[in-house]
Amino acid sequence: MSSTQSPRVWAIFLLVVAVGVLDLLSTTVANVAAPTIMRDPLLLTLALTAACAMSIPLLPRRGALAH
Repeated sequence: MSSTQSPRVWAIFLLVVAVGVLDLLSTTVANVAAPTIMRDPLLLTLALTAACAMSIPLLPRRGALAH
């Protein structure tokens, strides 16, 4: 491996680091807000709806599992 990397490698590396930081921030906010969310039925509904919406891209669209 050479000491000079292509800009594309650095861009991918920075993207992965940014995703990790945002994931950590999101988890921290959710853990701090969890007691309040559990007390308020509206906030609980909104949190569950957001979790379901974020899982939609994980559903299979074709292939054996989609039938």
